[in-house]
Amino acid sequence: MKKTILLSMLISIVMLSCNKQNDENQTEDKASQSTEMMQNKQHQKKNKKGSQSKKMHQKQKRKQMHKNADLGNAWVDEIQMNKNKRWKANPETNQGVKNMLSSIESAELKTLEDYHQLASKLNEEKNFVVKKCTMEGPSHDNLHVFLHPLIEKIAALQKTTTVEESAEIIESIKDNLNKYYNYFK
Repeated sequence: MKKTILLSMLISIVMLSCNKQNDENQTEDKASQSTEMMQNKQHQKKNKKGSQSKKMHQKQKRKQMHKNADLGNAWVDEIQMNKNKRWKANPETNQGVKNMLSSIESAELKTLEDYHQLASKLNEEKNFVVKKCTMEGPSHDNLHVFLHPLIEKIAALQKTTTVEESAEIIESIKDNLNKYYNYFK
């Protein structure tokens, strides 16, 4: 009988303790929701600025995209030669680079849609190169030094919002692709 009473008391204590914790958690949740709502309202107020601030935001976004895409081809400082010789690349990689250059040269780029269509073609060729790569070791590592900025540039081209921005990225992609032949054969 004493055991039953003790067990009942213990269960009651645990239940009361859990309810108290539940109440505290609910209070914390309400406080957190309140803070979140205030932050959302502040964010909405900031977003209600005029069209000039939207244009500025778009320009900053494009600049950041350009920065992320590394349009300056700094990868050439990182890539290495094969004892002063070019690396031997697999035929599919060579063909993919050649196809990308041909796509750029033959494209009639007048509208933003033209640039985005070219970006899709370039992306398909880039995916082909990545999928069919059989290179290993240092040649493979150096191929990735070449490919990484190219991948970023193609992704940036797919998201451009002006013809001018697109043209700038295409020039950088073309430069990137032409420099491939300095390091691979």
